[in-house]
Amino acid sequence: MSDDFPTFDPRIQKELDPVRHRIKPRTIVNMAAGVDLFRESHYPVSLQFGINNLFDRFYLYNFHSIFSGTHVGRPREAVIRLTFHWKAK
Repeated sequence: MSDDFPTFDPRIQKELDPVRHRIKPRTIVNMAAGVDLFRESHYPVSLQFGINNLFDRFYLYNFHSIFSGTHVGRPREAVIRLTFHWKAK
């Protein structure tokens, strides 16, 4: 494989499937949990915490579009979301 793409980063070479001429299949694990706060008030709040790419795997992904091609996936990231719900009185 490395002979086919000698200028590519070794991590990218490892993710390519030379037989199918595609990237190799992969599984990325994301995790999220949330809670609703002040549910009985006029201004309830939702709090959510998530981790994307939990195991911090290097991966490639394709868009089947005329505007883009293969991209390197995002590294592990933590996300916090706070949502305020405004209810009518």
